[in-house]
Parts: sequence; structure tokens; C-alpha cells
Amino acid sequence: MVANQRQHLLRVREAAELAAVSDATIRRRIADGSLPCFRLGRGANAPIRITPKQLLEHYLVRQAPPPDMTEVVDVLREAP
Repeated sequence: MVANQRQHLLRVREAAELAAVSDATIRRRIADGSLPCFRLGRGANAPIRITPKQLLEHYLVRQAPPPDMTEVVDVLREAP
């Protein structure tokens, strides 16, 4: 990511809501390596963030999409 380019990062709960899955499902996908994420800091308790692009790619490329991904697509369209 370029220094002057800002990108919206999703919290686990936000990603779960957009994907219509539980927080636990998002955390499992992160733990098994199928959903990339960023950790803001070090250690197991560091906050986790996911880009809308990562979420969209995970559900459209790697798995069947959840029922409604239009909100994720809208977020991607708004991102610079």
C-alpha cells in the first residue's frame, strides 16, 4: 500500500457481517490461512484487520460466495 493511499480495513465483526457469516468463521479462515489479514501489532492479541478486497477474493475465488456480497462490492467501489 502506497504511503499516501488510504484503504479501509475491516474488523473481524465487520467482515463477518459483510460476508453473512459468524465472527468465529472469519477467525477460523484466518487461522487456517485461507483468509489473509493484517495484525496491528505483535502477539496473539493484536487487532486483526482485513481489506475488503481480501474478503471478496476469499469468498468469490476460493469458496462459494455467501448469499449477498453486494455490500462488499460497494465498499470496494468506494475505496480509492
